[in-house]
Amino acid sequence: LHEVIGGLKGKKWANVSLVVVFLALLGLSVAQITASASNLYLLSPALETRTYALIVGGAFSTLCFVPTFRDYRFLSFIGIASTLYTAFYLTIEATTQGPVENVEYAAPTNFFNFFTGFTDLLFMFGGHTAAIEKAVVMDRPDKYHIAYNFATLYVYVITLPTGVSGYHTFGSLAAKTGNAFYLFDSSIERNIGVALMVAHEFVAFGLFCGPLFFLWEKLLKIEHKSYWLKSFSRLIVAWFAVLVSVAFPFFGVINSVLGAFTTTFG
Repeated sequence: LHEVIGGLKGKKWANVSLVVVFLALLGLSVAQITASASNLYLLSPALETRTYALIVGGAFSTLCFVPTFRDYRFLSFIGIASTLYTAFYLTIEATTQGPVENVEYAAPTNFFNFFTGFTDLLFMFGGHTAAIEKAVVMDRPDKYHIAYNFATLYVYVITLPTGVSGYHTFGSLAAKTGNAFYLFDSSIERNIGVALMVAHEFVAFGLFCGPLFFLWEKLLKIEHKSYWLKSFSRLIVAWFAVLVSVAFPFFGVINSVLGAFTTTFG
């Protein structure tokens, strides 16, 4: 994106967009760790979320050794399958459960709530298509527009039904709950969804952190050096994301900051 902006508006705006995209990708990478820690805590509250974040961060750091985006193709389909299952589970469970007792439906009553919802919409419909697009554009750039259209359709399938059914069942309670899994009673189906989302977040961490790895290698001027040198240098970026996730272990806060300062500008 920053190269496109640079070609249109010059180096100054290229640098501005580079900073915005860098922060967005870093925040998205942090969000994957935070969300996974939250999900694991739901499965077993034996450890604190910060401890889970450290464990998850260590596991996610192994993605530093995946050479290029081309090698993410199989992983990206795992991410897609996991989100599809979770989306259908949330939709079916919310629909069959029906509205909870004394459910309340309320529109935003102030600018803060309005723009929180607005940036969440931008955030939700923007990034989830990246995996499919990147996979397709490598070998068949002429098919990019087809991949983009199907990817956009996929995003609507996994977001709109869950949003409508979840709000119908839980009302304003849904807006106040950072992790939707916490709205549902424990069951085998829910726990499968939680585990699959951890797998999805593992894949997503690599997809969002990947461009940061490449920028880091260019900054160090080692992009043409050995595989091992590049891979181990990437650990610095991954561990920095882990550090931020431990410092801010609240998924809702990370989402709000991302939406306000990076996704909207992007």
